[in-house]
Amino acid sequence: MKQNPPAGDNNAGDAATNVYRITIPIEPLPLNPTNGNLSVFTDTNYPNTEFILSLNQFDASGNVQYGVGSANIQGDTYEEVVDFKKYFVSPIPLDNADGSTDYAFLHVGMAYRAKIQFVLLNGSINAGFSGITASATASNITGNISFSLFGLDSSTAQSSIPMPSAITPDKIEEYFQSLAIVKNVVNAGGIPIRPQIIAINPNGHTINEVINAYYQKSLTIQTNSQGAFMGIKFQ
Repeated sequence: MKQNPPAGDNNAGDAATNVYRITIPIEPLPLNPTNGNLSVFTDTNYPNTEFILSLNQFDASGNVQYGVGSANIQGDTYEEVVDFKKYFVSPIPLDNADGSTDYAFLHVGMAYRAKIQFVLLNGSINAGFSGITASATASNITGNISFSLFGLDSSTAQSSIPMPSAITPDKIEEYFQSLAIVKNVVNAGGIPIRPQIIAINPNGHTINEVINAYYQKSLTIQTNSQGAFMGIKFQ
């Protein structure tokens, strides 16, 4: 039986203020170091491997709430993002108006992402593949599914990715078959990972505040005396 990854915490954010304390997948941001070279990265620099699901809700005005537990408002648009990712966590300082400093946390590495976008027509469904595919089959939702591979230079993995389509059980099965191939490539090692920022934990701030800080600060890649990668630092 296919298992769904853990879903987001519906109590970990405030849709009215866009302030969140959960990890939110984003459209990847490139690493553009002011000092240092990306060539120091190897596939051993990413200690964390995770399979995580996030269900996001968009109302008629386009406002988004991240990490909801279920789709239950008919007519609203929902987006379920499922990431298999290998990454490290880097803090980024955020300057407050009172002169103090907080930190948000960036997930830096690679991700294989399935994104399901749908409109709820009838009933309600919980986050996860099984509920969404059953609702699509019963015509309770309408939407599509697409797939992206970020930061992994592997022709084997790339060629396994399914084409986007309507939401069907067969397409979900194709995804799991492709996921197994991507996992095997990642676990075998030796394949270059081009690090990208694939998710953000705003830690009580907004996504925009974190992204603005990312573009405003300089990025240094830190190495030890032998030239091995030690981390990244924002200033």
